[in-house]
Amino acid sequence: MEDVNSAKLRARLDPDGIGQALALTAEQAASAWKSGLAARVPQGARSVVIAGMGGSALGPHIVTSALGAKLRVPVRVVNGYDLPGDVDRNTLVVLSSYSGTTEETLAALTVARRRKAKLVGICAGGPLAAALSRLKAPTLVFDSRFNPGNRPRLGLGYSVFGVAALLSRAKTLTLSAAEASDAIRALRATVRTVSPDVPMLRNVAKRLAARLVNKAILWSGAEHLEGAVHAVTNMTNETAKHLAFWLPVPELNHHFMEGLGFPKTSVQHLTAVLVRSGLYAPRVAARFPLTADVFRKNGVTVEELKLTERAPLAQAMELLMLGGHTAYFLAMAHRVNPSPNPWVDHFKKALGPP
Repeated sequence: MEDVNSAKLRARLDPDGIGQALALTAEQAASAWKSGLAARVPQGARSVVIAGMGGSALGPHIVTSALGAKLRVPVRVVNGYDLPGDVDRNTLVVLSSYSGTTEETLAALTVARRRKAKLVGICAGGPLAAALSRLKAPTLVFDSRFNPGNRPRLGLGYSVFGVAALLSRAKTLTLSAAEASDAIRALRATVRTVSPDVPMLRNVAKRLAARLVNKAILWSGAEHLEGAVHAVTNMTNETAKHLAFWLPVPELNHHFMEGLGFPKTSVQHLTAVLVRSGLYAPRVAARFPLTADVFRKNGVTVEELKLTERAPLAQAMELLMLGGHTAYFLAMAHRVNPSPNPWVDHFKKALGPP
């Protein structure tokens, strides 16, 4: 793993600047927060549905988990072509598509119009922005210059803070400017500790990546960190081309542990990364050392990440940068370009247009 310290290697494997995009997440966040607060968002919603897929759904998931206690109405994230049956004129439908071309999100727009729902969009342009413009529906069209390579999973600063700002404007979320600024500060502070220029001895993401190179990875966290754990897992799959999945505590305590018995060879290749937080509820926090003990007794390697930020959204951003850089360093260790997603592209091409 010492080669990940090589700027020459990173320049060769990362021509699209995925590492730079990670470093610019705070700039994405600051830009989207400012633009979102200036949007004229429909008022009076009794519920919110956020429609998005893949990387465009990660930001909303982070918002609903990290800021769940600050939501003033029910908010759901929907992945697919359709919307729940209760969506009506009292529902705010947020259409999230980084590229503005996602077919499921465009289909959800059609459903939302038929149900006469309130509409708002967030994207970088494309057909979604054009459709919403024709409908005179407000849209946060963000400036994607802070995301070299234009990969949605690396545009989470736009997604998290853009969606948070739109919900704040809709009076469905209570998030102060000070809280948003603190989370953006956490992004910058964490990047300074895990950037590629920081040597391995002082870089927790590099050290973690070195221990994960030949392991399938289970990422696990709880409560306000579920969305960030989900996002980090996607980054591990897409950026590192590395097998990873996620399960939250306490859910995994009710079934997953019993599956560690067979096949016997599986646990030899599995590492569980348990994300610890001083903000968890006491009964949830008590589960983590017990979970680690069960894993180890079944032959699973356990890594523990202990977060230090003091607010839920700030901690989610801390984890996003720790996990995002871990995925980036895994890509360098595997000698792969972290930008393209050839199998996703192959699948979309084989599926064909709707």
